[in-house]
Amino acid sequence: MNLEVLLPIFATSWIVGLSGAVSPGPLLAYDIKETLRIGPWAGPAISLGHSILELGIVALLYFGAASILDSNIAQIYISIIGGTVLLFMAITFIKNSIKDNQISVTPNNSYLNKLGPIMGGIIVTISNPYWSIWWVTVGLAYLIWSQEYGLVGVACFYFGHILADFAWFSLVSIIIASGRKIIVGKIYKIVLALCGIGMGGMGIYFFIRGINLI
Repeated sequence: MNLEVLLPIFATSWIVGLSGAVSPGPLLAYDIKETLRIGPWAGPAISLGHSILELGIVALLYFGAASILDSNIAQIYISIIGGTVLLFMAITFIKNSIKDNQISVTPNNSYLNKLGPIMGGIIVTISNPYWSIWWVTVGLAYLIWSQEYGLVGVACFYFGHILADFAWFSLVSIIIASGRKIIVGKIYKIVLALCGIGMGGMGIYFFIRGINLI
């Protein structure tokens, strides 16, 4: 086992993964919204859903599906459908911000509420066309490099990447959750509305991008 190569694969994968995670996007908006709903569990749960989907994409790329995902027709469908899903979620966020309700300062730790962000992490991730673009470009280049060292190399790449997501989204959730008792009433509604507007803007952009590709 060549640690001189495997450690750099893991470390650089973590750094590149973190640079993507910290960029503003649909997953960050969803993380903030769900943290306000259920507390600090949201970040790890969303990251788990995200990582499950990324395990699937790594497997697909490993077995040669890059050309399919990078095709024009695939990008059209991903952009239009993904944009529509993000718009639907944005409308839901904004609707909830208008309702006369307030955030509970006690996190809801029921099983169903824990399961929701996991599925949400999958849905929001696959709705973002730039996620698939990243994987058939940067991700594929890393995969080609790492698979020279077999499945161990691929595992180092994958775990380095997803641990960056877990670290960032968990940190965001912890920070947001620590201020949940402050973020109530109008402040909560404003935060929810801003998340909805941000996600809606990305949804519109992705939808238009898909139409332009036709």
